Amino acid sequence: MALSVKLLVGLAVAGTAALASAAEPPALDCRHRGAALDLRVAPDGLSASFCLKDRESCWTVDLGKRSYAPAPAPPAASDDGSPQVHVPAGFVVTATERPVKVCNAKLECRELAPRATGSIFQVDIEAAGTIALVGVKVDDSSAWEAFDVATGKSLAQFPGTPLTWANTTLFPIGAQLVGEAVCTEYANGGTLGFGRLYSARTGRFVAWVGGKEPVDVAGCHAVRLTGSQRAFTVAQGSCAGAAILVQDVATGAVAKSFCLESKAKGAVYAGAQADVTADTWKAGADLAVLLGSPETAGNVLLVDPKAGQIKQVLRLPGCQ
Repeated sequence: MALSVKLLVGLAVAGTAALASAAEPPALDCRHRGAALDLRVAPDGLSASFCLKDRESCWTVDLGKRSYAPAPAPPAASDDGSPQVHVPAGFVVTATERPVKVCNAKLECRELAPRATGSIFQVDIEAAGTIALVGVKVDDSSAWEAFDVATGKSLAQFPGTPLTWANTTLFPIGAQLVGEAVCTEYANGGTLGFGRLYSARTGRFVAWVGGKEPVDVAGCHAVRLTGSQRAFTVAQGSCAGAAILVQDVATGAVAKSFCLESKAKGAVYAGAQADVTADTWKAGADLAVLLGSPETAGNVLLVDPKAGQIKQVLRLPGCQ
C-alpha cells in the first residue's frame, strides 16, 4: 500500500521513541484547543503524529499500544513564496525558475514547461513517479498541467475556470494528483468544496468525488487501497459529520461510503460541518483518520475501509 508522498518520516519515528520514556500525557489546555491538523503515519504503519491548530500541542499515537504521548512540533511550513513541492523519495525538483527541472534517483532529468504564463506555486509527482502536476498562478486564478515525468511531455491542461452546478457558481481553489487522476477542488464561495476527477493523461472528466451525488471534500485527500480505488475523507449530508468514501478514480464508480460518527458519538462533530477537519492516511491494514473540531480535537479512528467499519476510537487525553 503506497503512502502519500506528503509524509514526514522523521517526525513519526521520533515520536515513537518518546513513548518509552513519556509519563502520562499532560491534560490538553482547553483554552488553546483547535481543529486537528496534519495526521502523518510512519512508513512502518506503527505510529502517527499530528498537531492541534495552535501548534502548541503536538502528539504521537502508538497505533499498536493505542496510546498517546506528547511530541515536538515539526518545522513550520515556509512562507517565503517558494513553490510547494511534494514528490516521492529519490526525486529532486527545481521549480524556482522556468522550466521546472525534475531529476530522478538515477540523475535522469527532464524539463517541464507549463503553457500558462505566471509564477509556479506547486509541483506534485504521484507515488509511482510517472506523472507530475504543475500549478501556475495566473493573475487572480490558477491553472494546472499534467506531464509525463519520463519524457517531459505535456499530457493535459486543467484551467482554473469557474463552473456552474445546481444553479451555483463554483470556483477552483486547488488541485492534486490522486494516482493517475487529477482531483480539482471547487468551492461555492462559502463553506462547501466539491471535487471533480479528471484523467491526468487525457484531461477527460471522469466523475465528481461522490459520483452522481457530489460530496464536500477536504482538499481532495485520498489514500490508495487497491489499483485505482481510493478512500476519501468527505462530509456527507446523510452523516452527522465526516464519512469515508471509497471510489475508483479511473472509472468514477463508488464502491461504498460510511459515516464515522457511530462509535465516536459525543467525541467529535460538535459544531458546524465547516468546523470539522478530517485527514486520512494509510496505517498498516487500516486507515488512520484524524478528526477534530473547535470543541473536541485530536481523536484518531482506526477504520477498515473494505468492511466499512470503525475498529477503534483513540481519544486524545483531556478536553473530552
